[in-house]
Amino acid sequence: MTSSRNKAQVIGRRIVAEKKKLVEDMYDGKVQKSTDMGKDVLSLLIKSNMAPDLREDQKMTDEELMEQISTLLFAGHETTGTAMNWCLYRLALNPDIQQRLREELATIDEDEPSL
Repeated sequence: MTSSRNKAQVIGRRIVAEKKKLVEDMYDGKVQKSTDMGKDVLSLLIKSNMAPDLREDQKMTDEELMEQISTLLFAGHETTGTAMNWCLYRLALNPDIQQRLREELATIDEDEPSL
């Protein structure tokens, strides 16, 4: 892993930890919802992920949260074609995931499935 990626992960983990602390404090009543909780994508994602009524098996890990943010940044700065190229490249590097995706897609009975 490159040093810039390592640094980005260190910073990402710190930001996720800070946002999680804000959400925990909000749920504990230590901070007010309207003034101390951001409305940025990361804050909203973490808040949703930490909702008290969310089952444990539905929650994302901190690593998954950071990957989601990376995905959002990537999608916001690259064209669809470039994103598709990278997806196909990653699938080519991971044949086991490629096979799982192929099997899942084979279960869809519609020509134009909804999201």
